[in-house]
Amino acid sequence: MKKILGFLLILSLMISCGSSIKIPVSVVQHEKVPVAIEESENVTVSIEQNGKLMMPSKGIVTLDKAEFNVIFDFPKPMAVLVNASFDDKLINLASAGAPLATRSEFSETSTIAVALFNPDKVLYVSDDASSPWFYEKEDLHNFNKMERVNGHYKCTRSIDYVLDIATEETIGLEIIEVPIYLVFVPTSNDKELMDENKIQTKYLKIEWNK
Repeated sequence: MKKILGFLLILSLMISCGSSIKIPVSVVQHEKVPVAIEESENVTVSIEQNGKLMMPSKGIVTLDKAEFNVIFDFPKPMAVLVNASFDDKLINLASAGAPLATRSEFSETSTIAVALFNPDKVLYVSDDASSPWFYEKEDLHNFNKMERVNGHYKCTRSIDYVLDIATEETIGLEIIEVPIYLVFVPTSNDKELMDENKIQTKYLKIEWNK
C-alpha cells in the first residue's frame, strides 16, 4: 500500500555555528512525497562519528562534542519522523512501550520544515514536533549521502549543530551540556499502518564525553 505523507516544507536558514544566536526562519511549500511502509519492513538506525560506528549501551550512545552521522537502512524509499528533544518525556514513553505514532508530536500539523539534502547539517530540537527525514529518489531527499547496499538504501544525515525550535537559537555541538533524546517513527498516511504493532518505534539517548 502506498499513501502520501501530507506535505514537506523547505526551511531556509541564516546560520552561525559554534555559538548561540537568534535566526530568521523562512518557510515555503514543497511537493508531496510518497512514503509507504509495509508491515513486514524494518528500519535500522545507527550513529557514526570519526568514521566509527558508535555502539549504544542500554539505549545510550556517548559521543564527542563534534559532528556525527545518523545512518538509516531503508528497505525502500520511505521516511522516518524524528523527534529530537532536550526533554526525556517521549523517550521514556517509547522505552515503556507506549504508542507514539498517533501522538501530536508525530502528526502532520506538527511537522518541522526540513531542507533538501541537509546542506547545513542541522538537527531540529523540539518538545512538540518532529522532522520528516525521507528518501524518495536521487534528487528528492533530505540526507547528506545515499548508497545502495544489498538492495537497501543506506541514508546518512550529518549533524554539526542543533536548532532549538522554541527559541530559534542555533547551538554548536561543542557547547552542548545536556543530553539529546531521539525518537524515530517510520511513517505512512495509511491509518491501518498507524497501529503501533506494525510500526517499529526506535529511540536513542545521546550523551557527551567530557
